[in-house]
Order: sequence, then structure tokens, then C-alpha cells
Amino acid sequence: MSTTGAKVFYTMVRPNGSHMRIKIDPYPLASLAHARRRAMEIARDVELGEFDKPSEVSEASALTLGETLPKFIELHAKPNTKDWKRTECVLHKFNGLNERPIDQI
Repeated sequence: MSTTGAKVFYTMVRPNGSHMRIKIDPYPLASLAHARRRAMEIARDVELGEFDKPSEVSEASALTLGETLPKFIELHAKPNTKDWKRTECVLHKFNGLNERPIDQI
């Protein structure tokens, strides 16, 4: 879990002998299989000496609010909330922010 209480996949590596915790992706947007593959890629880069810093999500590939809300409804609201349609209606109030990256909101 992150400091805000959100569920996030992390991996621990030791580049140059120092412990480092690297954020992979948030759950449920990333599957466990994806997180494991990414953790193995990071560990490989550390072993080969190609690891400098965790690569942050670039501006071009960052998810926007418009991309995230439908995923949230399908992956979380529908399976876990009886009144998911109300949640969907409330979230549509933020349609003006659909083009903004999620990390800038």
C-alpha cells in the first residue's frame, strides 16, 4: 500500500548495494502478471548495471482521467458496488478533466 492507502505494486532492488523501493503500477489497473514481469525487468537491469533510476511514466503514456474512469467502473465499481450507476453519474461531473493525466489532478 502507498502512503495514501491505495494499493500499488512495488519491487525492492539493491543497485550499488543500497536498498531501493520502486513503484511499478497501481492495482487494479495493472495485473499481478504485469507487475511480476515489470519487477523481473527491473531486477535484470539492476544485475546488468543498466539501472539508473526508476523510469517514471512519460507524459505521452500517462493515463488520462477519461481513460481511467471506465476502467474504474468496470474493474471496481460494478463488481463491488450495488449502486455503481450512481457512482458512474457522479464521476461524469468531472468530464471537463478527461484529457488531463491522472497524476496531475
